[in-house]
Amino acid sequence: MNRERWWPCELRGRSGELGIIENELRRVTEGHGSTVVVTGGAGIGKTRLLAEAKAMADRLGVRTGSVAAEPNESAVEMSALLSALFGGREPLLSRQDLPPPPQPNQRFWLLRDIEALLEKSALQAPLAVCVDDAHWVDAGTAAALRELPLRLRDVPVVWIIAARPTPQPTPIARTLDYLESRDLHRVASARCGPRP
Repeated sequence: MNRERWWPCELRGRSGELGIIENELRRVTEGHGSTVVVTGGAGIGKTRLLAEAKAMADRLGVRTGSVAAEPNESAVEMSALLSALFGGREPLLSRQDLPPPPQPNQRFWLLRDIEALLEKSALQAPLAVCVDDAHWVDAGTAAALRELPLRLRDVPVVWIIAARPTPQPTPIARTLDYLESRDLHRVASARCGPRP
């Protein structure tokens, strides 16, 4: 399902969240990596906020890859992450640069290959990886979202992850808790309240 939409009116009541996102996008244009975690209940505007983030990134010259995770894709290993990086009209990474798929127990090597490709691509232009509805990502994508932002913290890649709060101990809940608790790099957290 394609959830890219035309938003005919200005986003209102989210200046705090937009300020955090804009600050992190500006930091990535200066060569810094970061992560923004946006959490909030269903229907409060996380998808719209990510649409604004992508528009901001475009204005700032930050290449963007994005995906909206789907509940029926959670059984496919790394589907959300691979869609964000290799999908869309202008993919962040080239599929031709990715080695043949590893065996299921070789996720470590796939993550290393993706890390190297992201680093190489980010040296040409800063990147934003947007993952909407992250509460539906598969365990492999959750693991990647835990590892890659930390490994690439000194590379101009900003990770913008939006999710509903989930009960512990789902893989993505552990990942988001871990990212929010790290002092190793900058993690901006925007908790969306009720609709304005």
